Amino acid sequence: MISMTSLQIGIDIGYGFVKAASSNGRKASPSLVAPCGHDPLDGAIKGKGAGYKVSIATNGRTAESLVGEAAGQSIGAHGFVAQQEKPGQLHDTLLLTAAYLQGAGENVLFNGNTRLAVGLPLSFYRSQKGILKERLEKLEARLCVDGGPERHISFSRVSVFPQGAGALVSAGKALPKSGLLGLIDIGTYTSDFLLFDVRNGAPIPIADACGSMEIGLYPTFRALAAEFERQAGAAMPPRMYHQTFDNARQQILISHHGREIDLHPAWKQAQREIASTITGQVRAAWGDRAGFLNMTVFAGGGAISFWDALKGAFPQPRLADDSFFANALGYLAMITDSSNA
Repeated sequence: MISMTSLQIGIDIGYGFVKAASSNGRKASPSLVAPCGHDPLDGAIKGKGAGYKVSIATNGRTAESLVGEAAGQSIGAHGFVAQQEKPGQLHDTLLLTAAYLQGAGENVLFNGNTRLAVGLPLSFYRSQKGILKERLEKLEARLCVDGGPERHISFSRVSVFPQGAGALVSAGKALPKSGLLGLIDIGTYTSDFLLFDVRNGAPIPIADACGSMEIGLYPTFRALAAEFERQAGAAMPPRMYHQTFDNARQQILISHHGREIDLHPAWKQAQREIASTITGQVRAAWGDRAGFLNMTVFAGGGAISFWDALKGAFPQPRLADDSFFANALGYLAMITDSSNA
């Protein structure tokens, strides 16, 4: 039985962003880690979006890193590579930091009694869920974030769910009680799609209509970088991709050597092309069942960006509430429900 003092956390370690949710709220940051270099400002400038300086002691070794936005400003930043297994050290640094920020280890009653829920892309779920669960249940470290108190973090129980399942659960009472239900979860590098036969409110996955695609937001970054280079005559550094993407989507001009560059038309073109690719691949997998959907749920950060281009392609479209955090919130809901059962 889970103690009433246990802390429950849902963490979605995405290729682009880490999203975490618990009773202490929710936080997100880019899935980036960099070596901790010298700060000439000695930490004088901090605040929302500044990222984190993290010290992690595990297995007798201590390492300091920059995590999130702070790492993105370093030339030594590294993240995940699309459709490849996530390196353990990088994955665990991001996960432990997210757990710390959600309060793990903050109260002595939580030490060793933090319940964790995470997800895996469908393409990796069957082969890696047991391996990931065992590794995270053995994970133990002492952390210090941004000079805060050192905390001991470990997990009393770990649950691993398929990515997308969390988004479905987070939709809750809005889901149909019967019929066909589609889910399309669009991330930075990959997208998952699932088809369910809902019977008496219980969604039953249709195995041959569930899968993953190696496409998401990232091709828009490359398209914007190419258009930037065409107009500016200079390459765009990868650490500027996210900022440029946000500016282009919001029709904010990009300033480069005093010249203002408009990338919004390139963004709209990339949006249409990627939405068309996603639509084509999902329709091919769902076949003639796609016309009989009682609801199509879109989740993930990419769903927000591509919503205008995707919402007319499938019947009864619905953008998941808190789409960006949908998986993390769903993972949290699943372990919360099971502990209260």
